[in-house]
Amino acid sequence: MRCVVIHYSEIGLKGKNQPMFLRRLEANLLRATAGAGVRRVEERSGRMVLILTREADWQVIRDRLRSVFGIANFALAERVEPDMAALKAAVGKVLEGRSFRSFKVATRRAFKQFPLNSEDVNRELGAFVQAETHAAVDLEQPEIGVRLL
Repeated sequence: MRCVVIHYSEIGLKGKNQPMFLRRLEANLLRATAGAGVRRVEERSGRMVLILTREADWQVIRDRLRSVFGIANFALAERVEPDMAALKAAVGKVLEGRSFRSFKVATRRAFKQFPLNSEDVNRELGAFVQAETHAAVDLEQPEIGVRLL
């Protein structure tokens, strides 16, 4: 399922009235993306996630999100089951047709019941990407980054 991961800026520092600022950001996100294929907004620790419909227009959503106050950064993402085969399939799908010379895989394992730790996921997915693309691993200045949350 496609989604957009949104990291917000100073809203996270607002103390006791933080929930009010988060509700306002959520309302602003829904208003800004109205009619572009956003199904709903989910609040996560330190970020928000826009759940997209199949017909969602990423270009329109991206352009509209750029003008929403309080967003530090955002990225298109794919939500998959916590399974290595599903992760590989999703990464392969996202990278399909793209050419790049170097890459980096960075994992932040929020689902602690996953059998591999973050470093092991990085290694296994990195080996998969390298076998599929023949690109070099570059942890310092990669041409493309694959992030898993």
